[in-house]
Amino acid sequence: MNGMKIRSINRLGREDGSVLVITLMMLAFLSLLGVSATTTSTIEVQIAGNDRNFKRNFYKAEAGAMEAAQRLENETDTNVLINRTPVYLTLFNATVDMTKSSSWDYDNVGGNDNAVTADLNIDPDGATYFSIVDVGIAGGSSLSLGSTSLHEYAVYGLYRSTDGESLVELGYRKRF
Repeated sequence: MNGMKIRSINRLGREDGSVLVITLMMLAFLSLLGVSATTTSTIEVQIAGNDRNFKRNFYKAEAGAMEAAQRLENETDTNVLINRTPVYLTLFNATVDMTKSSSWDYDNVGGNDNAVTADLNIDPDGATYFSIVDVGIAGGSSLSLGSTSLHEYAVYGLYRSTDGESLVELGYRKRF
């Protein structure tokens, strides 16, 4: 092989910059992964905040309804319940639907209030209200031969805040 020259091929010489391209691709992938993790965690924090607000609103409305039920339970004068003398205790009629927030009146103006502010120990901001609607004699209970009747009430608790509104309705029965 006298006249032949051996030519060596430098393969490494043709791979200039490939490490840079792979590194840039890895960096772009990790950046997208970081942005997606940040977005997901931000959304999760908002969901947790909304859940906290919902639960707070619900429990304050429930506390208002429970206060109303406790007032019914503690009332020993049946004339008060029959005549519905407390402001928050009204007779059922089709025009007042307490499940609609527009029906709630607690402004102490015009003498048409059908709700009152709950105890300030429940809500120091005064945004929790309760109302009771006297539905009348419970169905089927008037057939009893006893001297007392079973009265049925719809007890409502309402909490209003800038974060939302929550309404709780409880059924309540009392015999007198």
